[in-house]
Amino acid sequence: MTKLIRSAIGACAIFLLVPFASAAETGFFAGGGIGSAGVDFDDPVLPEDFDETDFGWKITGGFNFDVGFDLGVEASYIDLGAPSGDIAGVGVELDTSGFDVMGTAGFDFGPLGVYGKLGYIFWDTDVSVDTIDFSDDGNDLAYGAGVRFNLAGFEIRGEYEVFDISDIDRIDMFSASILFFFL
Repeated sequence: MTKLIRSAIGACAIFLLVPFASAAETGFFAGGGIGSAGVDFDDPVLPEDFDETDFGWKITGGFNFDVGFDLGVEASYIDLGAPSGDIAGVGVELDTSGFDVMGTAGFDFGPLGVYGKLGYIFWDTDVSVDTIDFSDDGNDLAYGAGVRFNLAGFEIRGEYEVFDISDIDRIDMFSASILFFFL
């Protein structure tokens, strides 16, 4: 009997949320996210690999429209943290941030959706090796994929992004974001 009552309460809760849940929102949006950024740097000259993670965050804005499936464009400021570690007893820190511009495409299944993104990141990296500091910058390919849930003008995202920065084997970010749509 309690199993039947729980099922009925769950069905009522879903039924009440359905009017507020929609497919991907259309229009301008803005939001932010937090996550884990990772750097993997393997150099055959060095005796050890650098494979570290740190806290990362981003601020995102863009426009999404529906043409039978979802298309959009977005731009983000991304801080990929400052992962640090030791390579053969020498302290190394890579502090990377950048501005990316990406096109997005996706499909929705009710309030849930999946999407992919492709674009460029314009990055700046400050490197510290013991007491020596230097920096580098450039622009490279960026891409990612994610899942989203839409609810009454808000979108919750979970995504994985890769920033194909030259001379670094892997720099990526797993993040969770909340976006607000201006309808």
